[in-house]
Amino acid sequence: MTTPHQTAPTVQTLAARLASCIVATQAARAYDTVTVYRPAGPALVVDPAASGALAALTSDLWGNVRCSNWAWAQLYSCLSGMGSHEVTDGEQWQHEFADGCCDVYTQRLIQWLANDDNAIPAIEEAREDGLIGPDADIPAQIMAGQYVVLSRIASIVRGGVEVWLEELTEAEE
Repeated sequence: MTTPHQTAPTVQTLAARLASCIVATQAARAYDTVTVYRPAGPALVVDPAASGALAALTSDLWGNVRCSNWAWAQLYSCLSGMGSHEVTDGEQWQHEFADGCCDVYTQRLIQWLANDDNAIPAIEEAREDGLIGPDADIPAQIMAGQYVVLSRIASIVRGGVEVWLEELTEAEE
């Protein structure tokens, strides 16, 4: 329930909470605690509600597969992007996020290909969806695969945050 001085949660505020939860969770794991005190600011405390929602999101995204650091960075980027501005057109935002986060340097593309279990299936999906032609060079194929993965991340994250918002709204009623 929101108190008079609190505002009702929004997709934007919940995404920001999830982005903070990633930072707090990673820091807490590093120090094997639930609270990490920072000398230059407030303590990072793992938010249990956000942690549960984050666990549901990562399960939807990767299941039981261990995800790469690249995937965590993109998840954080997606959530912090949603938390920094209101998303009015979900499909347009999803395209802009995926397009803006694709690596352009060949070395980073090859690293992603080597380290992400979803890379080859994503490249094949990009080919089937017509995102790349049969004569596309290797970096273009890898980039198209990244676009597919990033689009999926944006779609699942947006849907997950909206579900969490609905759950909170229903709980308040």
